[in-house]
Amino acid sequence: MLKIKKKELKRSWNLEKGEKVYFTLIFSIMFLSMTIPLLANFTQGFFIDVTTFEVDKESYYYDEDIFINATWDLTYNPRTEINYIQIQIYDMFGDIIWNSPQYDDIGIFSNNWTISIQNLDFPFLNSSNYFSIRMFYYYLEIATMNKATSFLETIQVQILKKEPTCQLIGFNSYITYNETLDFKAKFFINSTNLANEDISFKVDFNSSIIYEANFTTDINGEINLTISSDQLEVGENILIFEILNNVIYNNTIFQFNITLGKIHIYSEIIDFKDVLNQGADLEAEVQYYYYFNNTRYNLNYYPIIIKIFDNNTLLYSNVFTTDEAGALEIEIPQLDFDIDQGTVNVHLISQETEKYESDFIILVVRIVKPQGIDPETQNYLPFAVIGTLGVIVGIIGYFGVKGYLKKNKPQDSSELSTSLD
Repeated sequence: MLKIKKKELKRSWNLEKGEKVYFTLIFSIMFLSMTIPLLANFTQGFFIDVTTFEVDKESYYYDEDIFINATWDLTYNPRTEINYIQIQIYDMFGDIIWNSPQYDDIGIFSNNWTISIQNLDFPFLNSSNYFSIRMFYYYLEIATMNKATSFLETIQVQILKKEPTCQLIGFNSYITYNETLDFKAKFFINSTNLANEDISFKVDFNSSIIYEANFTTDINGEINLTISSDQLEVGENILIFEILNNVIYNNTIFQFNITLGKIHIYSEIIDFKDVLNQGADLEAEVQYYYYFNNTRYNLNYYPIIIKIFDNNTLLYSNVFTTDEAGALEIEIPQLDFDIDQGTVNVHLISQETEKYESDFIILVVRIVKPQGIDPETQNYLPFAVIGTLGVIVGIIGYFGVKGYLKKNKPQDSSELSTSLD
């Protein structure tokens, strides 16, 4: 067994304690030399400061560009972390429709972006849409694979479609059959003409398309149209204009009403006797005509129905026709409507056709007995006339015979003797 003295033990302890201090000092120096670089890296931990994130305005039209400007200061340890910032645009449904590259630069970074709205991955079916422009941040700790994301900034913008206008020039909302209407349709937004736009033109009648054609606007944003009864139906028609193949504009369909009316027939009484003696023929002359493009034309060879009524009783009905000059000559024997006396109504009716409106005239005729004749002796009038004529013939015959006899009377004997001598 090894024994050691107490004094020696104490001395031995003192030596060990000195060595321990020495080694502790050496170890501390070595530890600090190893950890100082690590401490330096630790002080370079994650840091971000957004100083600018802005757009040029709050509302845009579909054919415009969005200008985004941003500046930030990003600090992190690229040995232990993955960090980046990205600009993203979201639609109203929360879907990404555009994003920038990922920016992982350490330090102050500034950039701007110009985004064409037409090139965004969005259908733009509505007249107004809202988008969110966001600054997206991504962080990943490599050692632990812990990940974090966040939106540092968000800006909301509104995307609008432009409201075009359609103006009709030289247009009339009412035309008559066979008329032709020349007019222009002009398309513009404020003071800007919509040139080289494809335009669909349709005519709707009772929810059916009866005519359609396509046009292209000129430099003035105009198209020239000619419309007539060939493209319309009698009544109210709807003219429909639509800007085709374009999502820039809202409300690209424009409607206008136009009415095609039938030609109005005019009539003028030229000759008519409203009082007739019993037995006299009904006679009248009526002129028929119409206007087309402000010019008067005779309604020639047009059928006119004539009906004669005694109160509500139909006495006569027939069809007459106007002549080449549009005149209607009426001559109806009174025996054809068989009335002794009183008032009858003569209806002159031009029936409605595809082209012409109907026309209606009423002539009131009063049938009277000849003046000066007693009603009780009216039936003896023919015999009285014959008797009067017989008396007149008898008187004339009497005086004629008397004159003849007087002129041819025989001479007496004395006058005869004298004559012989």
